[in-house]
Amino acid sequence: MSAAYSVIRNAHKSGLKILGAGCYSAVFESKDPNTVIKIGADIFDPYLYYIREIKSKANKHFPNVKKLFVDNESGYYIVYLERLFDMTTNHVSKYQDIYDWAVKYSPKPTWVDETLNSAVSTIIDLADYRSYEEIVHDKVWSSVSYDACRLDLHESNVMCRADGTFVFADPLCNYKMYDIPEVEEWLYHELGVTFN
Repeated sequence: MSAAYSVIRNAHKSGLKILGAGCYSAVFESKDPNTVIKIGADIFDPYLYYIREIKSKANKHFPNVKKLFVDNESGYYIVYLERLFDMTTNHVSKYQDIYDWAVKYSPKPTWVDETLNSAVSTIIDLADYRSYEEIVHDKVWSSVSYDACRLDLHESNVMCRADGTFVFADPLCNYKMYDIPEVEEWLYHELGVTFN
């Protein structure tokens, strides 16, 4: 059992509410209602790469990171960041426009301002590939390294602030999954935690 999973288990046992989980990490409420704690089970998670790359860029469409701890020896990370919210139904059509533009090479939506354009351009530059389909189409599946990443702009990874600002919470993923247990699956089997 990796140290990351022990940290996640202890956070849960200490009463921190789990807000969600995915392949690499789990997100917990913190004592500060405006902050969440994200615990990652793999320091090669593209999220960590993303957070480090945007740290010095002032853009309202990137998450505000309050504190970052990386344990290279045990292979996990902990991030304290602003609390974000799921998109409302009013945001979904605009999100789809962003997705089609960033991932499917559709024209940039006319309503996109310079700040959003800059954020999306930065994310595209960080990705080795825009989509899984692009990798398959180019027939490079077996030749791309495991740390190559692609855009992962599904609805759970694009969130909003309370004022409605789009925030790219976790826009990258590995195009091949690492050989580690999926955190969400581990939470279910080890702690009985499920997500809707």
